Amino acid sequence: VTIGQPEQLGLEVRAIVPEIVFGNGDGLIRARTVGGKLKGSMKIKTKRLLGEDESEMLPVRDVAAGHQFELAGLSGGLYEIEVTDSNGCVFTSEKIEVPAPPSPLQIEIVSVKDALCNARLGSFQIKGSGGWGDYTYRLATHTGTTSISNYEELSAGSYKVFVQDKLGASVSTLIEIGE
Repeated sequence: VTIGQPEQLGLEVRAIVPEIVFGNGDGLIRARTVGGKLKGSMKIKTKRLLGEDESEMLPVRDVAAGHQFELAGLSGGLYEIEVTDSNGCVFTSEKIEVPAPPSPLQIEIVSVKDALCNARLGSFQIKGSGGWGDYTYRLATHTGTTSISNYEELSAGSYKVFVQDKLGASVSTLIEIGE
C-alpha cells in the first residue's frame, strides 16, 4: 500500500495592480493556490498590515483548489495571504505590497492673466502634483493631452482643465479668465 502526500501548499502571485487613485481602494492582487489537497476548496484569509502589531482582516473567501483568484478593492499597503486546504494544512505568504501614490493627484494654479479689453491676451499656467507623476494636461475644449501646462491667447471666460498622471488618474478644475 502506497500512501501519497500532496505537493507542499503554497501561493503563486500572478499580478499586483497598484492603487491608481490615492485612497480609492482600487488595488488588486491576482494569485492562485498551488499544492496542498487538490480536491475541494481552500480558505483564503487576507490581512492588511497597518503597523508593528496592527492589522485588518479582510473577509474570508473560499476558492477552488489550484484556481486563480483576485483580491480586489485593496488600498495601498502590505498584505499577507493565508491559504488553508481541506486537510487543514496552512501556508502564509511573504508580505505582498500593493503600491499606492504618495499623495492625492492635485492641480495647482500657478498664474492667471486676464484677457484685457476683449483681446485674446488671457493666459494661465497650472502644475500637477501628487499621484503617480509624469503629468499630462488638457483643456476641456481641446482633444488630446500635452505635457505643456501653459495656456495662452485666451479670451475672457471659464476654462475647465484636466491633469492626468502616468497611470490614468485624473482631476479637473475650473479657471476664470477676466477681461
